[in-house]
Amino acid sequence: MKRNFFQNPILVGIDTPESLKALQSLPFFAGKEFVEAKTQVYVCKDFTCSLPLGTIDEVEKLL
Repeated sequence: MKRNFFQNPILVGIDTPESLKALQSLPFFAGKEFVEAKTQVYVCKDFTCSLPLGTIDEVEKLL
């Protein structure tokens, strides 16, 4: 079993468009779009974020 260790990970769950709108003044959330009924994951490293990812396989490749 492969395991990754991340020193200081941050996980943010956003479940409504209003929640995202309230956060968009923060640089990390600028330019992100809320898509109903679709999980999107962004992997960010060294001040750069990936394009939206939709599968576990895509996320694991970037970790």
